[in-house]
Amino acid sequence: MMLFGEEERVVRASLERIGAFFVKRLKTIFPGVAERPAVLSNSKGSPLYLFCFDAANEKSAPIALRIAEHLLKENR
Repeated sequence: MMLFGEEERVVRASLERIGAFFVKRLKTIFPGVAERPAVLSNSKGSPLYLFCFDAANEKSAPIALRIAEHLLKENR
């Protein structure tokens, strides 16, 4: 379908690709970002959110990321 003279393109992506995109973008802003976001799902198992963790304080980022990775691992 043409809209305003340009062709629209629909791309479907997996949760992993979307999560990787978010993590990549967050790394451009924050000094510490957890590598893999957790998927938060409803009671029927449908994904609702990707929980991404970042740390803004450069000094405490390694400790915060270690705690976050542990917590995120439990929810995967």
